[in-house]
Amino acid sequence: MVHQIEITPLTETAWLIKWPEQIDKSIHADVMQVYRYLQENTLEGMLEMVPAYQSLAIYFDDSYLFCDRNECLHALQKKVAEALAAPTIQASSSTLVEIPVCYEADFAPDMQEVCDQTGLS
Repeated sequence: MVHQIEITPLTETAWLIKWPEQIDKSIHADVMQVYRYLQENTLEGMLEMVPAYQSLAIYFDDSYLFCDRNECLHALQKKVAEALAAPTIQASSSTLVEIPVCYEADFAPDMQEVCDQTGLS
């Protein structure tokens, strides 16, 4: 499925790629596809990417200056189009981490206060 995306400046050194604001697994799959593609095919000066459910923020080095903001936007649009046209990049296997919890009074001295404040029991 093809989704309408928008690329806007986030800060002076960052861009935000936005997909439609709706809960849709295919939108998140697109976000992650672009994220994984750009991990392998970085843009010059790119420092960090922050994926979210319906967006991807891309941060660039402060000392890296583009000759022209439109040139940067065009380069980013081109990479995003390449990413979405590329074969699906599968995520590396994930690991389920279980964190044991204990709610017994000896281990949760503030439990009653938290329950009173939140209205939970």
